[in-house]
Amino acid sequence: MAGSSPARAPMMTAAARPPAQASAGMTMEPAVISGDPVLAERLIANLVDNAVRYNAAAGDIWISTRTTAGSSQLTVANTGPVIPPGEVGRLFQPFQRLSDRATHDGFGLGLAIVASIAAIHGGSVTARPRDDGGLSVTVTIPSASARAQGTGLQAPPGSRTVV
Repeated sequence: MAGSSPARAPMMTAAARPPAQASAGMTMEPAVISGDPVLAERLIANLVDNAVRYNAAAGDIWISTRTTAGSSQLTVANTGPVIPPGEVGRLFQPFQRLSDRATHDGFGLGLAIVASIAAIHGGSVTARPRDDGGLSVTVTIPSASARAQGTGLQAPPGSRTVV
């Protein structure tokens, strides 16, 4: 039909499809950063989406924030498959995944994007495999108060305080 746009089915992300009987735990302390709010949202969304997407059926996800030593930290962990410690670094490379593409959707960009956003904000990302399976990923970004105290770190252009 002229002048009408085709109907689209709503896209559902992995985060919107939690496994049956899954549980999530949160420990949220204030963790204020100075940065781009759109990029901060993308960083958080990618971490949570990966935790859901690569979790065990009916697995657990833990999310925590805290401020320590002038930095704000976000940690997202899950109970996914066992990950060999030597393979963790590869997950931060673009287009890298531990599983084949037939079992999960996506392109293997999530953690590479997370690392890039953290770096833009003067931060870092560490990941460690959990002993019983899954991954714990911690993003550390200089807190807004550390930037205000003149640590020499510059906020990205268009930055605002993000809680």
